[in-house]
Amino acid sequence: MINGNLKGKNEKFLYDSGTSAYELLTNKGNWEALKRPQSKVITEKAQSRPNVLTAYTADTDETIRFRDKEIPLNMVTYVEDFPKPNIC
Repeated sequence: MINGNLKGKNEKFLYDSGTSAYELLTNKGNWEALKRPQSKVITEKAQSRPNVLTAYTADTDETIRFRDKEIPLNMVTYVEDFPKPNIC
C-alpha cells in the first residue's frame, strides 16, 4: 500500500508493478466520480478463478499525487463483484 492524494483526498493505493491491465482500479462510486461524463465505457470479462467478473473502464482527466510527484491518469476501472480490499 502506498499513500497518495486523489481529488484532494488522502487515500491508500495498492501498488502494481505494471503487470495489471488497468491503470487505476477503484470501486464503483469513485469510478463514477472520476470518469469523464461523456466517456465511452469499455466493458470486458475478467477471469478471477473460479469466477468471471465484469470490468468497466472509462477515460479520466484526473491526476494522482504521491508525495511531490503528480501522475496524470488516462483511464479508470472498476470490477463488478470484485472482493472488497481497501482500495480507493
